[in-house]
Amino acid sequence: MLYGGSRGSAKVYGALFGTDYYLAWAWVSLRTSTGNEISLTLSSKRHRRTAPDTYLAAVVVSDYALSANVKSFRYNAYDIISRDLYQAIEKDALSRGLVRARVGGTWWYEPEINFYRLRYKAQWMLPYEIKDRSYWWQTPGALEPAAYDYFVFVPPSDPQLTGPRVRMIFHDEKTQATIIAITHD
Repeated sequence: MLYGGSRGSAKVYGALFGTDYYLAWAWVSLRTSTGNEISLTLSSKRHRRTAPDTYLAAVVVSDYALSANVKSFRYNAYDIISRDLYQAIEKDALSRGLVRARVGGTWWYEPEINFYRLRYKAQWMLPYEIKDRSYWWQTPGALEPAAYDYFVFVPPSDPQLTGPRVRMIFHDEKTQATIIAITHD
């Protein structure tokens, strides 16, 4: 049985039913969600495509396109906690009037913070640097934790920073992710 979407199955499907590769790939991609009957009927070389067939295909594709939750596409790559981390840093940096904020910390949140930095065109935030004593790799030239404006960590990478210049601006109980803001004179 062929399952939708792969190029190999599109080639096999196209060879079996005598359709060109791109049409076969489109129908193989939709096959698992639209049913075998539609894809077999519309792709068969014995069947001439008519206006009702084209209309049916358009209705099926439109139905799937309209039911997609487009608003969530941009956030599907990362979870809500990562977005909350970014927004906590953004809110605090704006309240402090920071024009340039250095953010470092655990390797776990580096791609997510940089994703949102680029997504929201945050010119005020420098690229996130990995400075994690529990991880084997550090960003070359990474600062010590106390030199950052914001440091993101989980318990194994806790920098143990305390004092009047350090305050916690975010903590998630479930993931144990914490952000500390460090003020510099």
